[in-house]
Amino acid sequence: MNSSVFGSNNTICYNAAQSGGGVALDFASSAMFVNSIAWRNLPDQLSALCLASYCDVEGGFPGSGNINVDPLFVDSSKVDFRLTCGSPCVDVGTNSPGLTLPPFDQSGLDLRIIGSTIDIGADEAGTFWDFNGPAIVGGPAVNFTATATTGQNGNLSEVYVSLGDGSSTGGLSVPGAGGRSLGLDLDSIFTIWLGLPTALRQATLAGCSPGASTFAFTIPHSTPVGQRVYYAGLTWDLSASVLTSISGTRSFVTQ
Repeated sequence: MNSSVFGSNNTICYNAAQSGGGVALDFASSAMFVNSIAWRNLPDQLSALCLASYCDVEGGFPGSGNINVDPLFVDSSKVDFRLTCGSPCVDVGTNSPGLTLPPFDQSGLDLRIIGSTIDIGADEAGTFWDFNGPAIVGGPAVNFTATATTGQNGNLSEVYVSLGDGSSTGGLSVPGAGGRSLGLDLDSIFTIWLGLPTALRQATLAGCSPGASTFAFTIPHSTPVGQRVYYAGLTWDLSASVLTSISGTRSFVTQ
């Protein structure tokens, strides 16, 4: 009652209620949404009392810059609402100077604006790494794969692998990322055990190319038992010389 809401870069999806579903308002309240997605809510996406601009609303909604197109999430069945390659929500929001935006998107891993124009929704589409493995632990080697998917041009993607304690103080400082660190301990033992050619893989990914860069990593069996191995993906915007995203850091213990 008697409330006023402003929302920027929201993803409101797959909710259900007796009334509303997405956003419901009474006549004493108001709401304005910018750069937001409202999709697959029942029975309605946004209350007719809402104002919206540069939003993707299923069924359509009046307002400047609004669209009505499947946002193409990575996997909504697994609550993965990242934007896939070719999503119509990429680079079609508004960078209005009146908006107060955080430096990173909802994941905390990607810059809020990659490229020249902000994306619609909570996720900023960039390159992300999907890690699978390890496939073998305690065998001849420890193997895992990393697959990079991108919807942006001119990105350089890398995977770093580290043996160490994973402390943030001993980790790799990330330029242009607000003081964030990979939390990977890159020490002299790391270079002896793995060697940089094994630990670092690079690929320039042009445009939307899912699965175009898949790397298989092998950790030598000579690695001591009980050693924790850390790995993470980085993505750089070559034109702006800034790090745009960091994958979630993963780890496993050799046996």
